[in-house]
Amino acid sequence: MIYVFRRSPSESAKALAAALGGRRVRTLSRLVRLLDREPGKVVCWGEHFPGGLNGDAPLRSKFTDAVLLKDAKVPTIEAVLPYPPLPYPLEGEWLCRWFNHVGGNDLLSAERAKKHDGHIIVEYQVKKENLLKEYRVHYMNGRSIRAGVKVPREGVAPHPWIRSFDGGWKVVYDGFHSTPVMRRRAQKAVEALGLQFGAVDIGETSDGKLIVLEVNRAAGLEGGTITAYVEAIKEWAHED
Repeated sequence: MIYVFRRSPSESAKALAAALGGRRVRTLSRLVRLLDREPGKVVCWGEHFPGGLNGDAPLRSKFTDAVLLKDAKVPTIEAVLPYPPLPYPLEGEWLCRWFNHVGGNDLLSAERAKKHDGHIIVEYQVKKENLLKEYRVHYMNGRSIRAGVKVPREGVAPHPWIRSFDGGWKVVYDGFHSTPVMRRRAQKAVEALGLQFGAVDIGETSDGKLIVLEVNRAAGLEGGTITAYVEAIKEWAHED
C-alpha cells in the first residue's frame, strides 16, 4: 500500500493517491494507525514523516529554503529579512513576501495581504528579477520526470511578471524539452534542501541566466504530470 500524506485540502494529493491505487491520509494519527494495520510506503506531499518519500527533510519556510539554496551555491533569488522594513505595495527593487506563500498570493493583491493593527505584515523580502521566462522541472530520485514552460492562460489577463495560476499563467509540457542546465539546477536545488523530489521553478533572467525561484513539495498535478509521478513513485517503492 502507498499512502499519500497531506494534511491540507489538496486535489493533487487526492488524484495522486487514486492514480497510485493507494490511500490519501490527512492526519498523522490516522497514518500511524493505518501503517500498523497495513504496512506500506508513505509519500509526503508537503509534509514531514520520517522514512517517507521526502519525509526526512523538515518543513521549512520559503525564506529558509532560499537561504539554504544560496548556501549550497545554487543560483537563486536574493532573500533577506525585513530590516529595515520596506514599503508596500510591491513596486521597486524589493518585494515583500510571506514565509509560506502559495501561488504568489502575497504578491497579487495588497487587499489580501496579512495585516496586524492596520499594518502590512512583511515576513521577508526578495530582490525583484527581470525574468523573460519561467520553467518548471519536476525532479525525483536523480532525474527529471517532466518539464514545461509557463505561458498565459487562455481567456485570462495574465499578470506581467507573477507567473502563477492565480496570476493568469499555466505550465505547458507538450513539446517542451528541458536543457541540461535546467536539469542540473533542479537536481542541485532538490538535493540542497534534502529532498527526494520537488517541482523546481526556474526563471530565465534578461541576461540569459537560469535561477531557481523555489522548490515546491506539493505542486499542482494533472494529466501527464500525474502519470509521471505515479511511474516514478512506483519505481521508488519497488527499489526501496
